[in-house]
Amino acid sequence: MSTLRTTHNLTAALLLSCVCVCVCSGAASATSIRETSMAEMADKSAVIFEAVVVDVRAHKAARGSIVTDVVFEVLDVIKGRVPQRRLKLEFLGGEILGARQSISAMQYPELGEQGIYFAESIDQPLINPLYGWDQGRFLVQRDHAGVERVLTAGKRPVMDVQGSESTFFDAPGVAVKLSTGVASGVRATSAASANEALSAGQFKQRIRNLLGASP
Repeated sequence: MSTLRTTHNLTAALLLSCVCVCVCSGAASATSIRETSMAEMADKSAVIFEAVVVDVRAHKAARGSIVTDVVFEVLDVIKGRVPQRRLKLEFLGGEILGARQSISAMQYPELGEQGIYFAESIDQPLINPLYGWDQGRFLVQRDHAGVERVLTAGKRPVMDVQGSESTFFDAPGVAVKLSTGVASGVRATSAASANEALSAGQFKQRIRNLLGASP
């Protein structure tokens, strides 16, 4: 059994780990994900983009692990650069030819889904390349009027986005708060109708505001 770690800071991989999982064939131990904030995700993600998932496929990696490749057709880039319109990100785990490698708490983007994604890295192997795992994955769905609305990965309507700061990097001694799947600074509620959620344009503008871009 081997211990795999990933971080939200590629330059301090061993010091600032946000998730630790123990993976064995066919099963995985419980996974703990650190709660992040929208301000932190916007600042530390290498790339933030809107895209449609056009392919999801598992295969054996050279190192022997099963990995799942998710291919995105990029519609808009909010931060960073992508080398081409189709972007492939690699997620650890998956199923192929009857063999399965499970990662607890891992939710792979689904074929055909449209979303806005915060990628920690697009060129380094990580357990999950999305910053904060599901915290960095937002779904875009059309409402009854045809307006594209933003939902969390758990399909809760996103009502607002604020730049609440994370103290994790500034105060390393602070107790780590575990994620519930939604980053701090995201106001989401299951009680609201999806028609009341932020539009994709409003959501992306709030992210650009967090990045300091001009409206």
